[in-house]
Amino acid sequence: MPEGLMLILPPDKSASFRDKMAKPWQRIHFAGEHTAIASPGMESALESAERVLGEILARR
Repeated sequence: MPEGLMLILPPDKSASFRDKMAKPWQRIHFAGEHTAIASPGMESALESAERVLGEILARR
């Protein structure tokens, strides 16, 4: 059994929740495997980091 915090959503809810969780709030941006499109894990965590970097650079 994995340790730590995990988010498991039903397939029909994951896309709408992901979009809401990934949305920036004022100057706060959210990244992590739960906000990425790729399958859960390190690849999706990096994908979300790239997305957030793009959002921050676009604000400048």
